[in-house]
Amino acid sequence: MQKNRTIYGSEIVLLPPSIESSGAVYDLIVKNRVHLSLFMPWVELVKTQDLFLKNTKDAVLNFEHFEGEQRYLIVRRNDQVLLGVLGLMVRDRQVPFFEIGYWLDESESGKGYASVAVTIMTKYLSQQYHAKRIEIRTAESNLASRRVAERCKFVLEAVLSNERILPSGAVDNTAVYYFPLLN
Repeated sequence: MQKNRTIYGSEIVLLPPSIESSGAVYDLIVKNRVHLSLFMPWVELVKTQDLFLKNTKDAVLNFEHFEGEQRYLIVRRNDQVLLGVLGLMVRDRQVPFFEIGYWLDESESGKGYASVAVTIMTKYLSQQYHAKRIEIRTAESNLASRRVAERCKFVLEAVLSNERILPSGAVDNTAVYYFPLLN
């Protein structure tokens, strides 16, 4: 499996996780803790830079073995600013079936970067791995994430009732989107 799977778009580049970038990603999470904590339960687990470094080492191993969560840094090409992270879950390599997740620095949200990242990842998965299924799963109440999925031509397949607990403790539904692939 190819270890350096950097993916280039016209506005952004998706970079593999690295030990060197761990501090910058940690700082971005800390900066956006309140914003990210609305929908992402993992944020509360990011307590110290040392724990996050260990998590990053695990992410690098996952990336090298193409299993579990593949974490890509979303970086703006013209100034190399870290915008956020795209998570790619390898659900089943035999199908092949993938799930995409994403988060951005709140100050960069609403500028189309998440849509660009999802679009180039969807194209990459289709071309490089002949994906048969690509999903985005999001809290039904996360309207910004749902708009990204819809802008990227993902189709709402199902709403799973009372399927998740938000970090606030509220029960929410899960909106399941899939990308209609031709292969």
